[in-house]
Amino acid sequence: MILNRKIKTFTFIMLASLASTLHCYATPTDKFLFILDASNSMWAQIQGRAKIDIAKNVLVDIVSELPAKASVGLAAYGHQSHHGKRDCTDIALLADYATIDQSKFMKIISSIQPKGQTPIAATLLESANWVQSNDSEQEKSTIVLITDGIESCEGDPCASAKHLAESGVDLALHVVGFDLTDEQQQAVKCISDIGGGQYVDARSASELQLALTQVTQSVEVEKTSDLYFEDDFVGEDLMSDWSVINGDDELYIVEDDELLLIGSTLQSFSNPDASNIFTLDKELPKGDWDINLDLKIKMQTGTDMFEIGLFKDHENHLAVQYYLDLGDWCKRIAATFNKFSKGKPTSSTQLISANSGHCGSKVNPDTQRMIDTHINDGFRLTFSKRGREYSTLIVLNGISIEGQPLSFQSDILTSLRSPGNPAFLAGQFREVGGETLVHIDRFEIISISN
Repeated sequence: MILNRKIKTFTFIMLASLASTLHCYATPTDKFLFILDASNSMWAQIQGRAKIDIAKNVLVDIVSELPAKASVGLAAYGHQSHHGKRDCTDIALLADYATIDQSKFMKIISSIQPKGQTPIAATLLESANWVQSNDSEQEKSTIVLITDGIESCEGDPCASAKHLAESGVDLALHVVGFDLTDEQQQAVKCISDIGGGQYVDARSASELQLALTQVTQSVEVEKTSDLYFEDDFVGEDLMSDWSVINGDDELYIVEDDELLLIGSTLQSFSNPDASNIFTLDKELPKGDWDINLDLKIKMQTGTDMFEIGLFKDHENHLAVQYYLDLGDWCKRIAATFNKFSKGKPTSSTQLISANSGHCGSKVNPDTQRMIDTHINDGFRLTFSKRGREYSTLIVLNGISIEGQPLSFQSDILTSLRSPGNPAFLAGQFREVGGETLVHIDRFEIISISN
């Protein structure tokens, strides 16, 4: 078995770019303080856009998705004095804690112009005063520092974080590093470590959006996560909730507390001839949810693929294809997120790991080890809905970084309507012959409501 069956509702909510999780740090709260780096370096560009513009837009989007009752504050540093003045007191609380007024928040954040230094230590000390003065109801506060650099004013951010953590206020302090070097990351991780939060890294607009979404939404998940549906594949047949489209019972069986699949042809949700598409005949919970699937894949063809998502028909579905491409010169793991609407596709492919530069830019000498863990230790696929945004998380059980399983997050795709029911299939992404063997240990749906 891949997971201990006593752990029935354990939910992975991780930011894959760091193989780390915010979930274990989450505690229910509706009180947020965002601290934005507005130092001169935020004018640097990523993919043709200034980092400050990316951060502003993402922050506005994130705040708009918070619960209406949330109390939100906004602070910044480096936005008032020119860099040459070396003003290390350039710190301000721009919006005190209050329920969200979107137009007011947009006006405040649009006025921020990067100019000066990076006084992180002093800002954290000041934030203790801001939080304490608004702590009349003894609510837990979530503080999120977004920075593209390290301390530039000779302060000690680690000591300031310690002071904040010992201030008597119930809080979690997260750090989102925006395009930091490895050395810079190490310099600021102590802040979140001491502050009871997590450090997450972002190197693009989409990664910053994902990082901040995970920070804020992880706060809500722990108090509102409920097991909605589960199947441990006990017995000798599928539960009555399942249907199999183009079923071939010679290629699947329920035994030994798992669903065993054989994929021997070119398969995908968009292929009208695809066989053994397993669909769940059950309405999804209202609001947000996670679909978790625990499985192992034995790679025998070199083009082995597993697809999971929402399926209505071959022209309307939203799913991720997770595949292992084992060529002679290139061994790689990749995921393609597809949305088909009336036959028109939108897709995004993420190269997760490769053993050679011939495969792409993400060369990893441990690629073969990662491939081996898919059958030896198994992995978890999580297909998630947050609002109208859908994403996928892959967690490898056999490889850990800093005590957490190695994980990877897909890009986000948006769908205004839920395109079908939960579904999955196994097979190959190229016609090569041979068989892909898949062991599915558990399928579950976790309902997540505000």
